Amino acid sequence: MKPKPIGEPKTKYEGQIFSIKNQEVEYEDGNKATYELCYRSPSVNVFAFNEDGQLLLVKEDRFRYEEKTWFLPAGKIEDDETPQEAAQKELQEEAGYKANNLELYKKNADSSYFIWDVYFYIARNLEKSSLKGDKGELVEDVQFFDMKTAAEMAIEGEIRNEFLAYYIIKYYFQEYKQNGV
Repeated sequence: MKPKPIGEPKTKYEGQIFSIKNQEVEYEDGNKATYELCYRSPSVNVFAFNEDGQLLLVKEDRFRYEEKTWFLPAGKIEDDETPQEAAQKELQEEAGYKANNLELYKKNADSSYFIWDVYFYIARNLEKSSLKGDKGELVEDVQFFDMKTAAEMAIEGEIRNEFLAYYIIKYYFQEYKQNGV
């Protein structure tokens, strides 16, 4: 049987993006344990498509990557934003486009120890529109790729973030490969 929480989680670390909390629990047999839970600020990722159905990727210089790598436009949801507003903002800041059609594709479920809400949006009917990006964001290139190429880039490691690579491959197989593309 599932353990029952005892009281509220106790914060052990509070950072800008992550916090670590301990949660005491009690099992049905009376035994107790403490779980360490990692909470991450909610974020968005945007699958933006041009009129030819090609996926927009941004090439960025990110801390802890040895070389620039491809990403989906993405970012943290600020306290005063809805997920949809954050998706639109990140698309404008990182890629220079605004979506006239922005729909929620999926919300990622968190794991048992890593609590993180991630919203994936599909952006279509794009038009040029930019906002000033966050300090330190270094977008080098913005390009559109057909989905098969994007999936191959994910498989070959050109999209180095494995979380994003997984969702690009998954989207390709769900939306394109099953339809014979």
